[in-house]
Amino acid sequence: MPDSGTYAWPTPSPKTERWRYITIINCKDAIRARLLSEWDNRAKLKKGFKTSIDALLEEMVSALGDFGISDDDLRGGLGKLARSAASLWLDFGAQRCRIVVIMQGSNLPSMEDRVRRAQEGTLELVVTPMLKRYGNSDGLQFTFGETIGASTAETAKFSTNGR
Repeated sequence: MPDSGTYAWPTPSPKTERWRYITIINCKDAIRARLLSEWDNRAKLKKGFKTSIDALLEEMVSALGDFGISDDDLRGGLGKLARSAASLWLDFGAQRCRIVVIMQGSNLPSMEDRVRRAQEGTLELVVTPMLKRYGNSDGLQFTFGETIGASTAETAKFSTNGR
């Protein structure tokens, strides 16, 4: 696939794309299934998914805790955000086309630079990312990207020092 500005996607074959969306559909089914036994083949996948969401939540709480917000204030909302992000990723992956989320705006090279900028007073967040679709509903034609919706990301600036 063409370069989206941050990563040059390899050109997929119809066979690998079919494997991708079939596998993700099966993963979604396993994660949402009510398992009656720990010996069910899907139990390991479901447990691994929960472990990953919990690890993401802890990382988010830790990163935002640097701004002086207590864990209790963050945990509920961030847990919902982590689960929603994972669900969105699975929904995107289950499509026959590839959907790419492009987060434009930040030109700061490292997380440390971003944290420093936020501590200095202003934080720019992507409110609505740009979306591109590669391929079609038949799982073919991955050579060009089509922008879905707005052609640029919408960002908003926030003051981090209470003003």
